[in-house]
Parts: sequence; structure tokens; C-alpha cells
Amino acid sequence: MDAAFQTALVDLVTRDAARTAFIADPQAFAIHLPIRARDALVGLDPAALTRYAESLKSKRWRSLAAVVPLTGRVCPSLGGRYRRWLGAHPSPGDQVGLSPGESEGLRCLPALRRQLRADEGEAEWAGDLLAFEIQRACAHRDGQARTLRTTFAVHAIVEALNAGALPDPDPAPHLYRIERHRVRWRATP
Repeated sequence: MDAAFQTALVDLVTRDAARTAFIADPQAFAIHLPIRARDALVGLDPAALTRYAESLKSKRWRSLAAVVPLTGRVCPSLGGRYRRWLGAHPSPGDQVGLSPGESEGLRCLPALRRQLRADEGEAEWAGDLLAFEIQRACAHRDGQARTLRTTFAVHAIVEALNAGALPDPDPAPHLYRIERHRVRWRATP
């Protein structure tokens, strides 16, 4: 398979903007490619290309969802948020020593945590919970201790969710040290 075609195909299945441009005008999208690669690319079925791209996003989301089960349960919008983010930020590959879901979690954490914090329709503590679940899973897997500053007492939120309750806590800033086999915390001013 032609390298130029492969590069363009990867771009089409990993970046929403590229796929949108291709569907709007395949010839213009492929104009910079050698003629054989251009012909092959223009011959692709846009609907099949979109289905394939969405299946790749779904696979990535399932990996991430396994890492953040509590956040996924209280934030039904998380999957859609992640898929939109992924469409603009293709994965460069997984980090050594982490699962695909953990790698993706670390990569998307800053953006998704900001989004959750800014969305008044989500629980105020959802971003803190997301960060806690991702960092806890990563520390458990690779043994690297991680620190996390939160606005809420996430350990108490996790306990409540695991007991089947939906918490409504007041802000209580905490600093967490997340290690492979334990989590330590202290309240901060």
C-alpha cells in the first residue's frame, strides 16, 4: 500500500475535521497526493469511512470507560465528550506500562476535567472524581505515585457512590497521594 495513501487514510479515520473536509470535496482533500493514492482515496465510500472511524472511537471509549466506571455512571455525557475530544486529538499510541484506557485517561484528563468543571449540568465534583479514578488506575498499574489536588473530598464521594448513594458534598479541598496499593489524603485550606 502506498505510504501517502496510508498517511491520508489514517488522517481520515482519526481526525473529524479531515473526514469532514474529505466528505465535502474528496478531490480537493486529495489534491496533494500522488495520482494512484489520490484515485484510491477518492474511491473510498464516505459512509464506510465514517462507520470505521466511529468504531475506532467506540473502542477507545470502552477502554477508557473501564477505567472510570463511577464517573461514567454519574456523567452520562462523558462518552460523547471524550469522542468529540478524540476526533480533534488523535491518539499517538499508548504509554508503555499502562493499558489503552489508562493511557487515554491521562491524555484526555486535563481537557475533560475542565469541561466537567465548567458544565453546570454536571455534578460539581465530577471532574475531581474523573481525575481520581484515572490517577488511581494508573498508579495501581505502573506503581508510580501520583498527587492530586481536589476541590471535594473524593474519597468520601467514592465511598458514597460505591454504597449506592448520590452524594451532595460541600467543597472540601484535599490533597491526595495515590500509590499502587493505597491512597492517602489530607484536607487542605
